[in-house]
This record gives sequence, C-alpha cells and structure tokens, in this order.
Amino acid sequence: MEKLKKSYETLKKSTREKKVITTTTQNKERKKLIGDIVKEIANGVCQLCNQPAPFVNKDQRPYLECHHVQWLERGGADDVYNAVAICPNCHKKMHILDLEQDVKKLEKVANKNMTSFNEYKKS
Repeated sequence: MEKLKKSYETLKKSTREKKVITTTTQNKERKKLIGDIVKEIANGVCQLCNQPAPFVNKDQRPYLECHHVQWLERGGADDVYNAVAICPNCHKKMHILDLEQDVKKLEKVANKNMTSFNEYKKS
C-alpha cells in the first residue's frame, strides 16, 4: 500500500492536463444469432463455472456473454460449435488467463451446444 500511496502522490503533483490519444481498432463482425442460440442452450447457467447468471438484463433474461472458445482474432469460427455462454467474470477470466484446462472444458461444452442445437433443428 505504501508504494501505491507514493505513486498517487506523484500523480497528484503531475500535470492535470489530460492527454488525448487517438486509436484505431479492428473487430471481426459477429453474428448475434450465435450468441442468442448458446445463451438459450445454457438456460441461464454459466457454461464454465456452472453458476446461475449473476443478474438479469433489461429484458429480464439471465445475463450471460457469448465467448468464442477459439477466439475470432485467432481464426476461430463464429458458429455454435465454437461458442459458449458464460458469466461476465468467467468471460474476463478467459481473456486474461486463457487457461488450457478451461479451454478444453469449453471445447467440450461447445460441441455439446452444437449437438443440442442439431437435435433441436430436427424436432
């Protein structure tokens, strides 16, 4: 805490003028339908930690986020077989830690999602 206190004091002494930074980003287009499908399959439960969604959204639906097991920026597909529905904490965990055991678990879950969706399409 002492180190943070010193850093804060230095920050307070520095100029109060804010720098403007201009950036350009590229994002791969995502299909909203894929997220809707995996969220429906998840039925309000995070597919990584298996806990209920932490809250409901404005539409009163459980709040989960669509995560691509093999990230789009790494060449992963925007399709049900590569997508899962996870809570915001687990989603952040996946993007910060990207743990191999979590990826393997989610690969299995994504395959089950695809199987479930294919069975639904047949009915």
